Amino acid sequence: MDTVSNAVHYVFLATAVCFVLGLHLMNHPRTARRGNALSAGGMAVAIAATVWLVIHEGTITTTGSGSCSLQAASSVPRWACTPPARSG
Repeated sequence: MDTVSNAVHYVFLATAVCFVLGLHLMNHPRTARRGNALSAGGMAVAIAATVWLVIHEGTITTTGSGSCSLQAASSVPRWACTPPARSG
């Protein structure tokens, strides 16, 4: 693992803690807004870290490849990404 992967894994750990603490804060009406904001912020950071890791590893390039630029990281089969034949 390189430095970026290690950093992202620590970010994932921190965002998971934020998410759980946010859920805990949502138990009381007085702290529910703060808990919701903490959970949402943690998940936003986790999504950003995931995108950073995927781009860094080269799984998905920033330029993409047409309509299926996310095909490499998804479960979409390659045949589903080919455009249909035009008739006429």
